[in-house]
Amino acid sequence: DCEANTHDWVYTYIIDDTTPPTGTALADISGLQCIGEVPAADINLIVDEEDNCGGPVVVTVNDVDNGGSGCPDSPYIVTRTYTLADCSGLTTDLVQTITVIDNTPPTISCPDNINVINDVNLCGATVSVPAPISSDGCGFVTLVNSYNQTADASDFYPIGTTVVTWTATDACGNTNGCIQTI
Repeated sequence: DCEANTHDWVYTYIIDDTTPPTGTALADISGLQCIGEVPAADINLIVDEEDNCGGPVVVTVNDVDNGGSGCPDSPYIVTRTYTLADCSGLTTDLVQTITVIDNTPPTISCPDNINVINDVNLCGATVSVPAPISSDGCGFVTLVNSYNQTADASDFYPIGTTVVTWTATDACGNTNGCIQTI
């Protein structure tokens, strides 16, 4: 006051941040055919993280998969969790699910039909037949033909017309075929 007398009043403010940070989870992903197509985790994809106190938000990510094969009877499912943490230690989990189901058959292209004329041995002809060209976006393909049941198509074919059906099978059991006439 004007006499230089003073009096202190003490106020205690307790600030308790109880509101976790916010952000938007990434959209789930499905329709992937191969496990190798699962995109890498990237914390920079979370772009709208916020804290009610205006402090920094730290984003971390963790992937857990179910161990599936990626085949129709055993989908491969990744649960990707982005964790947002504020300076008070409060966290928010943003969960994205990524599903892989390989239901696409391999590609196959049969070699040209073969016509062999053999005057020396009327009982049959030894014919070397090239295997079809086959591939699968997810990996290994097994080729089998209906005539000798092996992918090595060199074998004895009888006089007359032999129809050979080639079948390509991928690791998930998806198949595709083509027909060749000898």
